[in-house]
Amino acid sequence: MSKIFQYLTACFGFALSLAKNADAQAPNRNPSPEERDATVRLQVFLDRALFGPGKIDGLPGEFTTKAISLYQKAHQLESNGLPENLALPATAPLYTTYTVRAEDRAFIGELPSKPPEQSKRKYLPYDSFAEFITERFHCNTSLLAFL
Repeated sequence: MSKIFQYLTACFGFALSLAKNADAQAPNRNPSPEERDATVRLQVFLDRALFGPGKIDGLPGEFTTKAISLYQKAHQLESNGLPENLALPATAPLYTTYTVRAEDRAFIGELPSKPPEQSKRKYLPYDSFAEFITERFHCNTSLLAFL
């Protein structure tokens, strides 16, 4: 295994552990269902406009605020990081129904723990159907639980 691959693998693992710790240390936010729906609508709008708000979770946060600011700058709007001057479509469907298909099972499986073993695979499977769904719809498991 090359030194560069080992270095990149170590960096990725470190970044992943930082992200997990940041999620674990996030303040306990408990918005009302209406507030959460409004934030989901905002995050979906930004995601569809290619201004990534991070994982869609219906909770305000750093990535959503940065995406709002970048969207505002790109569209010559007052850039304050607040969504008041965004033209969010109020009637666009917010949620969808997804039926897990038999073919989806092929994407779920056991992930080898070591990078050399992973590199021999044609693709890396998801750990669970929940992970598969969250990746497919750019959301996180807390939003699935909320729904």
